[in-house]
Amino acid sequence: MGVGMVALPAGMLASRFSEVMHRQQAMFRHFVEESIDATGNVEEQLTEQKRNKLFLSRGEAKSIIASCIKDHQNRFNFCPHCGKKIS
Repeated sequence: MGVGMVALPAGMLASRFSEVMHRQQAMFRHFVEESIDATGNVEEQLTEQKRNKLFLSRGEAKSIIASCIKDHQNRFNFCPHCGKKIS
């Protein structure tokens, strides 16, 4: 009974922590997607400030930024109508 009294709240806390982290990552991803300029770059100082506000690690932020830039480039390398690669 004692183990159950500790395990249940610990599981609930872990679940909530995970949910908050995913939400913060999604917010950062949205910020980066909105911040990508026409050349496919983002301003490092603004993303660093946002990363600090959301308590994300540098590794998480770099991964999200790289993913967003890759997605941005892929959108412009394929025809939106037929889906063929544009040379």
